[in-house]
Amino acid sequence: GAAFRSQTIFQQISVTKLSHSLWNTGAQKRLFGQDPEGTCPVCLAEEETMDHVFQCQHESALAIKRIQLENLEEELYLLGTPAATKDSIMAGLQWWLIDFHTGPCPKAPGFGSIYRSQVWATAAYAEQTGLGWGQLLRGRPSKLWGENFVNATQRSKPKEFHLWWSKRFIKLLWKLSFAIWEHRNQTLHGKTQAEQAQLQQAEINAKIEEAYALFKNDPTMVSASAQSLFQQTLEHMLGRQKQYKRCWIRSVQVAIEFQQRETERLRKQAAKFFGGKSTPVVLNPRTSHPALQDQADTPTREFPREDIMTPRSYNLRRRRRACSSDEESDGFVVPPQMFADPEDSPYQWSIASDVPLRCDGPISPRELEDILQQEQSPIATASTETQSDSSYEERKQQDVQFRGDAPISLSELQFLGQEVDANETETPGISGVDQLDRSPTEDSDVRLEVDQPNQQLFLETDSITS
Repeated sequence: GAAFRSQTIFQQISVTKLSHSLWNTGAQKRLFGQDPEGTCPVCLAEEETMDHVFQCQHESALAIKRIQLENLEEELYLLGTPAATKDSIMAGLQWWLIDFHTGPCPKAPGFGSIYRSQVWATAAYAEQTGLGWGQLLRGRPSKLWGENFVNATQRSKPKEFHLWWSKRFIKLLWKLSFAIWEHRNQTLHGKTQAEQAQLQQAEINAKIEEAYALFKNDPTMVSASAQSLFQQTLEHMLGRQKQYKRCWIRSVQVAIEFQQRETERLRKQAAKFFGGKSTPVVLNPRTSHPALQDQADTPTREFPREDIMTPRSYNLRRRRRACSSDEESDGFVVPPQMFADPEDSPYQWSIASDVPLRCDGPISPRELEDILQQEQSPIATASTETQSDSSYEERKQQDVQFRGDAPISLSELQFLGQEVDANETETPGISGVDQLDRSPTEDSDVRLEVDQPNQQLFLETDSITS
């Protein structure tokens, strides 16, 4: 941090690009489409990456690196760096910059020594090897280098001298890296202004020759209105000034891009007009299969999705009230027995109230009296409460089973208001019964059951037999 803050704003920008591998190398140019090959401008043999910039094996690159390593060794000596620390640093950089192709990183020069300075230097060398010697050239050295300097010199203020030496050591490493990068840029763009102008002129002429060659092979690469750019001959265009040729190259690039966009647009329109992708035809299995054609012709009623999926369809009371006739309800009439509670289902067409009768349960005498009163009155009165309890313990009366296929006792006939001749039905335990009023057209027998066991009466049309 201290070494970075000591740089100017422009130097900090360069250091940031170096530290984060943002140099405009050939690999980055190929990534952004500026150079399709991205080869190294010095050796012209390999792809130019950040590591290749430092490890290029071209003779000019090796010469500049040897010079810079000698300068670095001299600067470290002037800083008072211990010999063991300086030798370890130079050995690691020598292998990374020049001899990396010979094999893996060798051991530290003081490896196996028992001297304290050699042991400290070997430890720092091993840690830097783990971090990477390429990171050392980016300004990321191991902290053990500064500790070796403090331990070997035995300074009174170790923290301050550690920071002082590390700051200057990092700046020397940056100087070495920028020297190698500058050599690469000089090879690509020229060292002097005359060489730079010559290289730029050659690059522009090469682009113009390439554009004329493309137009000769395919004149439709530009539109008809832009073909006037190639009216001049190639020799006449090459003799123009540098700025004019640059503007011409940009104009040709714009014309080519416009023609490409128009061609793509017309291609899409033609595809739509003459037919695009055909949509697959999905056959209905019910109509396509011969065995199912009869089923497909059979008319079936389709119910709306709401009738079978929504909870409203299951509310029978709401549906019954919503339909005023059989036509409106599609013939679906909800019987009154399906309602939840009998008190909320009045029959408006008969003005009668519900009576909770059960065909399989006993009927009390009080219930029979209520039924008779409702039948005799011209208009039935609505009863809000009905006696449905069949166990009248307080009155000590026996329940009577009233079923269509079961025997009828005389007590039941008595409550129905019918009279039966007592002389014809004298049996033990019966003082008198009312005669049953039957229609003369009825031919079936009526089976009577008395309260006492083993006593039965059979009532025919005109007489009663025991």
